[in-house]
Amino acid sequence: EIYTLSLHDALPICVSATEPDHLDNACTSLVCVDLNSMLYRVENDLAAMIDMYFAGEFFWRGHQHTAAYWRNQAEYRRQLMKKYLWNDADGTWYDYNIDTGRQHPFVSVSNLLPLWAGSATPREARRAVASQLQTLLNGGGIAPTKPFDGAQSAPDQDWDASEGSAPYPSMIREGLKRYGFEAEADTRTDRKSTRLNSSHALAS
Repeated sequence: EIYTLSLHDALPICVSATEPDHLDNACTSLVCVDLNSMLYRVENDLAAMIDMYFAGEFFWRGHQHTAAYWRNQAEYRRQLMKKYLWNDADGTWYDYNIDTGRQHPFVSVSNLLPLWAGSATPREARRAVASQLQTLLNGGGIAPTKPFDGAQSAPDQDWDASEGSAPYPSMIREGLKRYGFEAEADTRTDRKSTRLNSSHALAS
């Protein structure tokens, strides 16, 4: 049990030098919205590059590499994200816990990354913006997570509200613009977070 807890604690710290509170005791069990959004975009970018530079296919060491393969991989990922990560009742994506077989409901800026990746349908984008964005906004722009209340344990850790999360505001801004939310992107998400600690500032 101690070993398992150590894994849950160590992984987010190694990845980002921080430990967001909503990953406590669950990190290694989660299929994450942000990771799958990034992989979806990478797969489509690979397809676009093969189209642009190799007319759709090339051979390397006896193997064929095609744009169609990567587009199919991206579409398959999108379908799995809809099946396991999309929550139609709440109108957002949540991480999925493979141990419990249930979603891990938590309001986080990472829930909006499918807009940046382009994997959201227009309907999903509208619902996610409506259900998530207002909760994440604060006086300094968009926060990494929803505000914590007194009932939650270990509040306000690094990368939780209201700490800064440098890459995400610009990614969310790009995603909002991709789906036509120009006003929200220009006036709400491009301001600096109210509490960007010195270690994060130096890292960026």
